Amino acid sequence: MTKRLKLIISAFVLICLVAAFGLGAAYASSNYGTKSDPLVTKSYLDATVSKEIMNSVNSGISTAKGEVQAAVDKSISNYESRIKKVAEAVDSANKSSSGFVLVTLAKGQSLACDAGAELMLRTGSAVSVGSSSPLLMDTTEGVAIAGQGSAVNVNHMYVVSSSGSGVKAESDSALVLVRGGYTLR
Repeated sequence: MTKRLKLIISAFVLICLVAAFGLGAAYASSNYGTKSDPLVTKSYLDATVSKEIMNSVNSGISTAKGEVQAAVDKSISNYESRIKKVAEAVDSANKSSSGFVLVTLAKGQSLACDAGAELMLRTGSAVSVGSSSPLLMDTTEGVAIAGQGSAVNVNHMYVVSSSGSGVKAESDSALVLVRGGYTLR
């Protein structure tokens, strides 16, 4: 092949490439930014995308606000119930520790006290009852009443050492002063 033929073929290929590139560019520019494929503009973003984003954010905030409010309400309810229980316990302790209560026991009736309660037999006769030793502490004499069925002295101050311990009336009637929690059995 001669030099001249090579030059003609090269020129022809070059002209074809330039023409193809030019046609491609003309086609792309004629279809870019049409009504069916618009350019993204600020007005488009403001009118469409911004509203969608704001709606999505507001929806997320509303959902989160509801969840947080529910969690806060539950926590407040839990704390209120705890405070109520503590207040009831304090009221009960204040009522039971503010002074002595005179309790009348019939023969065979028992007085079971909370640990730390104080009692004093005023009239009648009674014996100690309970399940764990020592049952009562006689603070008047400074001795412990260890066994069930031990006699309780009149006008002696006793401190209950374990819950459920107390006294049982042996006489027809026994008057007992009690300070602290107790139940009659």
